[in-house]
Amino acid sequence: MTREYTVTLDEERIQQIERLASLLHKSTGEIVEDAMERLQPLPRPLSDEERQRRLKALEEMRKRPSPKTAEDVQREIDEIRAARRSGGRRTPVD
Repeated sequence: MTREYTVTLDEERIQQIERLASLLHKSTGEIVEDAMERLQPLPRPLSDEERQRRLKALEEMRKRPSPKTAEDVQREIDEIRAARRSGGRRTPVD
């Protein structure tokens, strides 16, 4: 079942929707529906209890000393910087 729904948008947003509709050969309604479908997988807001549980877990992790030496950390940073300069990963991630 479909029904009509009216929204107020600024001119720039309307032009974006119309431009996409033209480029993709879809109606403006289909563009809005596609956008809404992409928003559906967004995570739900956390409950206060879940937020506190996660913060507590992070705090516990923060208290534990890292097994890495300063040299290990610097080596990782250098590797990341080198990968970024060279265009990133060249092999697929498993």
